[in-house]
Amino acid sequence: MKRKINWLSSLEERNKNLINGLESKLQNFYSTNQEYYNTIDFTSDSWIDKEELGFKDIVDVAKTAGEILEVGCGSANILKHYGYLQTRYHGCDFSGGLLSNNSIKFPCASFRTLKKPNSLPYENNVFDLVFSVYVIEHTTNPSLFLNECIRVLKQNGILIILCPDFLGQGRMTSQRAGFSAGTTTDKLKKKKYFDALITYYDNHVKIPFFCKYLSCKARNKPRFFINIAPTIFTDKFFPDVDAVYVTSRKEMILYLQKETTLIKNPPELKKYETRRKLIYLKLKKGIY
Repeated sequence: MKRKINWLSSLEERNKNLINGLESKLQNFYSTNQEYYNTIDFTSDSWIDKEELGFKDIVDVAKTAGEILEVGCGSANILKHYGYLQTRYHGCDFSGGLLSNNSIKFPCASFRTLKKPNSLPYENNVFDLVFSVYVIEHTTNPSLFLNECIRVLKQNGILIILCPDFLGQGRMTSQRAGFSAGTTTDKLKKKKYFDALITYYDNHVKIPFFCKYLSCKARNKPRFFINIAPTIFTDKFFPDVDAVYVTSRKEMILYLQKETTLIKNPPELKKYETRRKLIYLKLKKGIY
């Protein structure tokens, strides 16, 4: 049954085979599907949007940082608007073709292709700023992703994670709601009334309730729940049907607390998180 919720902890050994299988399928998709990167490029101008306070804050940190790494850089759109960062900028992603195009557009920047999902191609303690924008929700092993970001970060360096807030907001974009693809409104227009009713129930009752249940389970111990059956492999593609990690702000902070110090967001960034249903995490490497 496609609408069954099947979210498994990536930290439990018994789930490793399923998680690794999903990881291989996603890696192949990201490394071979050039059209994917064009489809998700809708945030390219967010770097200069005054309402996008998360993007603005990343730029503010980058202006004074030394070496900068963007994990999952895509088209490296920060350089489209702030080209002077090129000489300090490093980006990595799965698509070699995309990175070759980036190198042509931004010849003073450095780009490297990711060969392994959970291994960044850099030495330890290299960067003053490591950031990712809408990336961690696509990782099948978020704990390993965070480990790598911390590994390549210098002592006192800054790690910034910007991503959707799935667990906290009671939603999951890659989870099937109803019996077929589409929104409640789409199904009503097609006179699929029973499917529309079930879709509404899934989105407003079933999935939010399950998210609250998992939030309680992850409150004191990180679990990193993964949707092992995302609709990317069955439905028409639209942004975030390939998201698999059911993101949790508290969980990421709890996991990183032994190696980093959380930098508390000012009131305007907290409002931005709530308004946009996002997580904006800024952490400094080291305990103080």
